[in-house]
Amino acid sequence: MSIIAENIKVDEIAANIDIAPTFLDIAGVKNMPKQLEGRSWLSLAKNQETAEWRDELLYEYYWEFNYPSTPTTFALRTDDYKFITYHGVWDTEELYDIKNDPKEMHNLIHDERYLSIIADLRKRLFAKLVNNEGQTTVPYTERFSTGAVLREATRSKEAKFPKEWLRTPDANGEIQGSRTFMQRDTERARKSKVKQKIQSQ
Repeated sequence: MSIIAENIKVDEIAANIDIAPTFLDIAGVKNMPKQLEGRSWLSLAKNQETAEWRDELLYEYYWEFNYPSTPTTFALRTDDYKFITYHGVWDTEELYDIKNDPKEMHNLIHDERYLSIIADLRKRLFAKLVNNEGQTTVPYTERFSTGAVLREATRSKEAKFPKEWLRTPDANGEIQGSRTFMQRDTERARKSKVKQKIQSQ
């Protein structure tokens, strides 16, 4: 007899950190090891009501010297949006409306209508990047060789700057947006003349 309900759709956010707790739950383990950060989704698979399930998920990938072209990546995924930011020399960020754009084809990070949402998700993401003592840390891997820095000369070249970054000076020699990068997006959203599409959750 199957312990999982058939032909059901689960809308809640589940992740690979939930696999071990789920297997232990199926095995009948009552006291989950404290080091497990995930939760069993067995009740969801049984189509049962599950109280206080997560409504957002943190994603973390830390730069490794053996894979130097992949930056430290942090993301926060909610039911409606995915916000991604990169730590280090990779300055770009990403925002996707995953309900209306599930394949994440349209990055909304430069759309001023979403400034409030961007600021809110960025703040919530940063709050999650703390250790048990409330400190924000960025761990790194131990170096045991020179790393994978060698490249084939005939392969792909360096990526160009994204077109969203490129600006042409106006008649006064000013570059649009060049003086606002030190302003918080919450303040920019408050002052923005662009009507907010969606209010921050």
